[in-house]
Amino acid sequence: YTMRVIQTHTQHTRTCTLTHAQVLVDGKNFEAALSDFKTALDLTPDSYLITRARLVAGRALAHEGVSAWREALQDYTLA
Repeated sequence: YTMRVIQTHTQHTRTCTLTHAQVLVDGKNFEAALSDFKTALDLTPDSYLITRARLVAGRALAHEGVSAWREALQDYTLA
């Protein structure tokens, strides 16, 4: 039971962090978005391929926002 509660909480936290990161990108707060995307990626298992691809693509957009072109290209390639 406890493990299921932890998994549900982690999934909820990951979803909220992704949504918050996307809002930060829309608001042009790219540095904060990069931090949120990192947190969300840290919480997302490698087996969640679609979710990780969305996170990495969002992070790429945030990298663009701070003119980190190399990092953006790496993330777009990875996504």
